[in-house]
Formats: sequence, structure tokens, C-alpha cells
Amino acid sequence: MDIALTIFPSFSDKTLPLGLACMKTVLDREQCDVAVFDFDYQLSVEDRDLYYAIHDLALHSRYGSFPDMINFIGASPEIMFPVLFDRSELDSLLLSDAEMRLNLEKIDSFLDRAVSVMLAESPNQIWVSSYISNIWISLLAAKKIRLRSSASLVFGGPAVYTRDVHLFLLFNRFADAIIVGEGELSAKEFLRSDDGHVDGVAYLDGDHYHYIPRKELLRADEFPMPDFKNFPFKGQGIREYLKRRFEGIPVSFSRGCVNSCIYCSEKEFWKCFRYLSVEQAVGRLRFYMESYGISSFYICDSLVNFSHAWLSDFCERIITEDLQPLFTFAFCDLTHLTPDLLEKMSKAGFSRIAFGLESASPRVLECMNKTIDLNHAQSNLLAAAKNGLPVHVSTIVNFPGEEIVDVLDSIRFFREIDEILTRDGVPTAHFPQRSLGNSFRLEPSTDLYMNPWKYGIIIEPINAPWRAYGFYTEAITKQWRVPNHKFDRAWHRYIVSSFSNKKGPWRLHDSQYRKQAESLRAIVDDDTFCFMVAEHVVLQQNLADGVILLKDHDMEFVLDAIQSDMMHLLSSGSTLKELSRALQFYDQATFQLMKSFLLYLYVRGILCIQGFKAENQTS
Repeated sequence: MDIALTIFPSFSDKTLPLGLACMKTVLDREQCDVAVFDFDYQLSVEDRDLYYAIHDLALHSRYGSFPDMINFIGASPEIMFPVLFDRSELDSLLLSDAEMRLNLEKIDSFLDRAVSVMLAESPNQIWVSSYISNIWISLLAAKKIRLRSSASLVFGGPAVYTRDVHLFLLFNRFADAIIVGEGELSAKEFLRSDDGHVDGVAYLDGDHYHYIPRKELLRADEFPMPDFKNFPFKGQGIREYLKRRFEGIPVSFSRGCVNSCIYCSEKEFWKCFRYLSVEQAVGRLRFYMESYGISSFYICDSLVNFSHAWLSDFCERIITEDLQPLFTFAFCDLTHLTPDLLEKMSKAGFSRIAFGLESASPRVLECMNKTIDLNHAQSNLLAAAKNGLPVHVSTIVNFPGEEIVDVLDSIRFFREIDEILTRDGVPTAHFPQRSLGNSFRLEPSTDLYMNPWKYGIIIEPINAPWRAYGFYTEAITKQWRVPNHKFDRAWHRYIVSSFSNKKGPWRLHDSQYRKQAESLRAIVDDDTFCFMVAEHVVLQQNLADGVILLKDHDMEFVLDAIQSDMMHLLSSGSTLKELSRALQFYDQATFQLMKSFLLYLYVRGILCIQGFKAENQTS
């Protein structure tokens, strides 16, 4: 095999790795012998607890000893650096943390198996897709690969964009080459080059670091059509992803961002904003629906409403052509929206919208370089709720220079929304969900990091023993501070978090769950898909009448006699055909009603797909 194209946990348990699929298209065009190894998917179905433990460690570790550490590595430095460089300090640390010790042992065992599976195919090169959430696991895997193979290691992705990370990966031999930023053109030239010394690729020439940024970028009409064949592994298909939480095929209609928020790296990573025409975007949706039989899509663009006119035309085209897709997720900003457009988005199939408001303090928004009219933003959130469009709003707390009055501004903004919706009789279930306690993390590749002097920030080294481990570790162990500004970080976060209302899963309205269920109908085979009640679901039987009370997180459902019989049969797993025979549902209309009900429970997370039975086992 020429190239193993891989991604390690944890990335996303909702959809497929879009970047990996784009690169696969490029490598296939170059006639490379390529195999995909989606180990993120594998761990998410093998051991969900460990998967989320990895995710939580990457998400929350900066709140510990070094809350102001620059977010290069996505994990606790006290743990990651000793693990990578075999230092004895780790053993003493883990003596007091049995849970962490057990998780690291499980991670080590999983990576041993993953590396063995990949190396069994004898790849000449191993290309690793890296994000902040999985870079530390990817480095652990690279260390194991080095001990067992001479294959070249090539890293790419947002986590390896900066020079600091290049130096750390290259000089410590975690990587032989790094494809920086938008990777398709650099990858093609890298493959065609005799020595891999091309623009857009960082590498070592002897002991000398070399990197020349690529100036040429893809035009929008050159964006590769992502190829999801043989995902998550060779010989498999998209249906495998239904074994876990599945919110549709990932799609992207643009690259870059029209905004210039100083805390975000999207603009720097993609360099310039480019987008598909409405015709091209709709054509991609139609292609996926015809190729995979799925009409659920997870939009990965920085903002789907980069242009009010474009999004309006896009929705109009979908409605006119009666495509009936379901968009289970999309990022929007609150500027390029109107109540009329929100209504049109709802009709076109948008079912979840995420808004990054970040603050409702005019002073903080100005510091962030976010141009938001808060009255306009509030009107859009009210319109979304009244249109029955589920939305989620997030804010950042502890942004550099934040004062307690800024926190109170954000709380006041959302209290006004709640009061208006309550007065207008909108059900509380339709209120915008909000996560207000997301602590600020200074990310590499942002204007804040690259030009800290412009914003009154000082970036300085962290004085810790693990800075001396390996080579150039000091390059990725830095922290930030604002001179002469002190604020009670924990108090700010406590105040604003107490006003969040995001508890449990992000709920859709019932009609949207049913539409999401129908979008999967074509891909769910009646004979082979084996459904089972999810582990978190509690089934409580009423002895008086035999019906079942189903408890799903904070919600309860009373099931009728037939539904209760279904739950009993599904407690040990069953295909649709097996279930219909057991319940004696022989006419097609009743069978289809049963299938709709089970798919509805699946998209709600009440049922899961345990696996697939061979057709000869179900006959």
C-alpha cells in the first residue's frame, strides 16, 4: 500500500471526517493505493466511555494547573509530555489518580491494536489528520509507529499549522513532513516530488527547518468532491457510522470566513474566502442523496450564512426543486440574517442552528472585532424560536480584559429574550439553548496569538520541568497574560454558567425528529440492521396494566401495549424483519409504521444499532 490515511480519536461522534475524504479524492486522482483507517470511529463504537474521557481531557485540561496555557496540544502538559518522553514523573502523578491511570492504560492498548491493524497493510507513508482534540493521541500513535515501522509520517490539519508545532513534531521525529493549511495542491506536488521539498510542506533538511508558505489556493470550482467510499475502513461503507450517533453526511459549501474575529483561526488557516455557487452546492447534495441514499447533512462551513443573498437563493432552490434534505447542524452568525430568511431556512430543512454570539457586551464584542448589532441579534433569536427552529447560542467567558459588568450584560441579554418569549406564549422547549460558560482559550494561528502586542497581551514561557523534555518543547509551552489586569476567573464563569440552560442532549422538535428518521429510511436494511435499546435508557414496567414507562435522560414516555412489546424484544437486539415476525406484523403498511417508529427512537438516541446480521442469519 502507498498511503494509510488515518485519523485518531477524538474528533467527532456525529459525522464523518470531511477533510480526510477530500484528501482521499486527491490521492485517488494521483493513482495512489490508499486505505482509510478511521480509528476515531472505531473507538467511539468499541468503548464510548473511553472515547468521551479522551474528549473531556482535551476539552477541560487547561482549567487545571495552567489555565492560561496556549492551546497547542489539547491535553494536560503534566501528562502528555511525560507519556511522550518516558519520564518517571508520570508514575508519581498517577499514584493519586487511579481513573487517569486506567484510561491511559486503555488508550495505550487501543493504540497498540490500531497501529497493528494499519501496519499489517505495509504502508509506505502514513498520513495523519490532526485537530486540537486529537493531536496528543496522534503523537502517542506516531511514537508507537516509529518503534515498529520505517513508514514516513506526514501530518496535516488545523493542529499543525504554526511554526512552533512544526519544530516540535519534526525535531522530535513525530513527523517527517507537515502539509500546512489547505492541503490538496501541496499534497499533489509532494507526491510528484522526488524529495518532498515543495511549497506548503514543512520538513527538515538535515538539521535545518524549511517551510515556504504556499501562495496558490484552490478555486471554489476546484474543491474536491469528498469520497466516502471505503470509510471507515477498507471494504466498509457509510452505514457503519450508524452504529454511533449519526447526524448526516458532512458537507461544505465554502472555505474560510467573511468575519475577522481575533480569537479565531479560520481566516488565517484558509487565507481567503471562497464559496460554491448555489447550483454547485445543490448539485453536491443531489449527488450524495443519489449515491448514498441519505438525505441528512451536517454542514461544516464556518458560517452557512456568509451571504444573505446566497443562503436565500440556496433555500429557495431546495424548496422549488423539492429536494427535502435535512440539515442537522449549521453554524450561522447573527448579522447576515433576517426573520424572513430564518423562516425560509426552516422550510428548506434546517433543523439545528448554532450561533457564536460570544458576548452581549458591546465593549467585549469590539475587543473581539465582532461586528454585531445586539438588537438585530436578539430579533433573530426571537424569530428562530417563534419559527420552531432549534438554536444554540454560545458565549465566551474570561476573554482578555473582561470585567464583571460585561458578564452581566450577557446575562441581561438572555433574560430579556426569555421574558419576551414567555410573554408571547412560546413554549419553554422552543427557547434558544445557551452555553454561556465556555472559558476563553488562546488558540495558535489567531490574530491574538500572532500579534499579541496589538491587544495588550504578553505571551511568555511556562516555568515547568517538562519544558526540558525533548526538542523545542518550550515552543509549545507558553502562556498569556494581560498586564495590570486581574479578574476572578472562577467567579465570572460561575455567574454566567448559572444562567446557561443547556442540559443533556440538544433536543429537536418532534416533527424534526420524524423528518430525520425518514431521511435514513433508504439506507436502513430491514434484514440486517440490528436495533437495541440504548444503555442509558430506563424501561420501567407498570405491573397494573403491563405498559412500560420509558425514561430518556430528563424525559419520560408512556408506551402502549404494542410499543411495550417492541421494547421487550429490543432489549436483546433484533432486526426489523425479526421484530415484525415476532409481533405478527405481516401487512406492508403496519411494517412501515413500525419502521418509522423505530427510526424515530434511533434518531432520538433511545435505540442504537448494535450491528449488522448476515442475510442468511435472518432468513
